[in-house]
Amino acid sequence: MTTPIAVKTRRLLRVLAWCSVATVLVLALGWLGWLLAATAARDAAVAAVAASGAPASFSACIPPEVPAERNAALPISQAAGLLQQAGEPILAEWMNPKSGRRRVTTPGSEAAMDKSLGVAALEADPGTRRATLAQIEQTPWFPLLEQAATLPDCRFPLDYATRMPIALPMPHLTQVRGMVRLVVLAAVLRAAEGEGGLAVRRLILAARLVQLFAGSDRLLITQLVVAGLDAVVAQGVEECLRCGAVAGDADWRALSDLLIRSQTPGAVLVAGLDTDRAAFITSMQAFDQDLVLWSNSALLPEMDHPGLRTSLGRPWLRRLAAETLVLADRTRAQLLADPGWEAVATNEKQLRSTASAGASLFLPAVTLMTAALERSRHLLDLARAAIACERHRLTHQTLPARLEDLDPVLRPAGLGPVQVGAEAGSLRLEVPGAAGMGIYQNQDHLLLSRMTVPARGAASAGALR
Repeated sequence: MTTPIAVKTRRLLRVLAWCSVATVLVLALGWLGWLLAATAARDAAVAAVAASGAPASFSACIPPEVPAERNAALPISQAAGLLQQAGEPILAEWMNPKSGRRRVTTPGSEAAMDKSLGVAALEADPGTRRATLAQIEQTPWFPLLEQAATLPDCRFPLDYATRMPIALPMPHLTQVRGMVRLVVLAAVLRAAEGEGGLAVRRLILAARLVQLFAGSDRLLITQLVVAGLDAVVAQGVEECLRCGAVAGDADWRALSDLLIRSQTPGAVLVAGLDTDRAAFITSMQAFDQDLVLWSNSALLPEMDHPGLRTSLGRPWLRRLAAETLVLADRTRAQLLADPGWEAVATNEKQLRSTASAGASLFLPAVTLMTAALERSRHLLDLARAAIACERHRLTHQTLPARLEDLDPVLRPAGLGPVQVGAEAGSLRLEVPGAAGMGIYQNQDHLLLSRMTVPARGAASAGALR
């Protein structure tokens, strides 16, 4: 016989079971509704990108093929392979600037201090400098770079067909960066040896390699490295002038012409943002319509995890994708309206205050890229103004008192707000307000906002880093 207590217990268990089932159903329906809404928002954001005329898939951003006989990337890649096989300590250290420092003793002091390898080589005795030059120039890879500089196009053999374009392997970034730094080091050492003509030709080679590299693709990470290399070449110009590089007007003019950027910072940024956004969309769709986060050109760890596709957080990921695409579009509009780095940085701060922290992970690369290109432009303006002053000295045997005193044919086209001041018989070239524009450019962090053109060439250790 069933007791009343047993009956009540069964009823209670039945009610609890139904409540549990109802709770699960409500949660499941809520999750499904959230998923459908997030999916619709993401799909609408992707459709808006396509409707705007911007590429909505990475396949639309793949650069055209280049015939082998016109492709500078092939000899550059071959040179990089030979350079890595060389195993020379100075080359290895210079290719890896984080370890490229040498313990030296400062003249007049017994205390040893760390100096960058370039400064240590420049301060060394002539025999060591010549040996360093031989290690750089008298190698099988150096003629390959000179060959590359004569070719018109550059396309590196990247795996553009990868299902994960956001994780596209790009080993050539480090390779090109290291080789350009070595060529600039050779230029400065040539100037220190009194071979100004060769020094300027080495700078021309470095500037041409950077120019080719800049046109190899439109990924933001590539343009960020280009901005750092522009700074290295500009600093090389200053160091060669400090070392008293004496070269013909034709060489200086050729170098100045190469330092003129072929695109405005805004155009480069918009193209890079479009390419990275397309890679973002394609990578997002590659994981069964799940999102892969992207931040400052680096993948978050373990993105290719099977649990991601069955995660209960899928609606959140899709909502995050939609927000990221919307915010990227707002940044794109800001770039088109005002490509100045201050305007974009202000816009990015406003987005951070109104958007989720996750969605804004995509934006710092854009802000950093804007600042990098702005600083690169200022440094190139300084270098071009310094070259114009040097060409004026070749013609008139004296430095100009003002940039306005330059012959019109010598004044660089499109020169920014460079100011001139006298400093102990030299010229001090400055970009007003640029002193606070310190940015991260890997190890090419340049604190210079001014450039000095000496009245007479005098060997100097300079600040090559």
